[in-house]
Amino acid sequence: MDSMSSKVEEPMPVLTEATIVWFRSRMEGMLKNIRNQGDLTLSKTDTGMLTDFVEDPSRKRLFLYFDHTDEMRLGFALPKGLKRKSIFLLKQRAFKVEDDGSLGGVVIGDVPPDILENLSTVSHEVLYPVLMAGKTKDARMVNKEVTESFHKFLSQVYLTVGQTQGKTLLPLPPSDPKWEEGVEQRSVKDKERVHVLES
Repeated sequence: MDSMSSKVEEPMPVLTEATIVWFRSRMEGMLKNIRNQGDLTLSKTDTGMLTDFVEDPSRKRLFLYFDHTDEMRLGFALPKGLKRKSIFLLKQRAFKVEDDGSLGGVVIGDVPPDILENLSTVSHEVLYPVLMAGKTKDARMVNKEVTESFHKFLSQVYLTVGQTQGKTLLPLPPSDPKWEEGVEQRSVKDKERVHVLES
């Protein structure tokens, strides 16, 4: 018997009534945080989308959002111009329907309506300083190629945020820590020169 035939094949996930109850309770809990609304009713279309998400391996994500008429909808993609937070479900490799009907291997979270602005802010104010702090402590950990790639990423996110707002936003050139160190050294030398000239 070869190793391929001894492999146990996992059964395909199937949507059950217990899964629908689990889904409703999870989403109602998140809706209370987003909208102060806890009741969730699923239409036949919504139940069909949930079934596709659970049973179709190619469906990796599902969104719960409020459309322009403020009606709750399920979808496989987010429409443009949403004004409220949305909820996402994202399948992982270990996705399965548990015996109690809950979905295992699913990441659930919320998506703010201005997600690009949040990405830009976190990238510029959190990730970049952490990356640069690591660079100044140990230059071998973060090389020039990684830093340049991250600057390109920051610039592209900044440009995209501007495009979504209908503005032309141009990114600032990256700061060079070596240049800042040089300025400090020149400043010390200049102070020494002034001191020598004054004495």
